[in-house]
Amino acid sequence: MIAQFMGANTPIESEDVQYYEMYGVLECIEDGVSEKHFFLPEEMRFHTSWDWLIPVVDKCFDVAEDGDMVEIMHHLQVAVKDEVYREVIQFIDEYNARKL
Repeated sequence: MIAQFMGANTPIESEDVQYYEMYGVLECIEDGVSEKHFFLPEEMRFHTSWDWLIPVVDKCFDVAEDGDMVEIMHHLQVAVKDEVYREVIQFIDEYNARKL
């Protein structure tokens, strides 16, 4: 859900595998020495890495309406990554519902 919100392409889809192309979506992602551009959903680290999560928060700020970011801002202030992640998921759910 987050990868799609961020504009990631899904270049390879089948019944078994779905990779997301993250090139240009999150510039800070690296896999060892060389940059990696394609990720399976289970390889994504939005829930464990501030480097992955903060660009998502930035995009939430970009598309938010008045009052949408109160909970995310609160959890950012106390630096609770799990709660920021949870609130970002909720924000994206609500944002997607408004777009329908």
